[in-house]
Amino acid sequence: MFKWIHSEEINTEASSEQIWAMWENAATWPCWDHELE
Repeated sequence: MFKWIHSEEINTEASSEQIWAMWENAATWPCWDHELE
């Protein structure tokens, strides 16, 4: 049995509240995540 672990880190000046506000509204994801179809 294998377990894959992947992580990424990004440094930002944004607060956790600002980031959560972006994640919370899935309708706006394509505006900032250009890999979404």
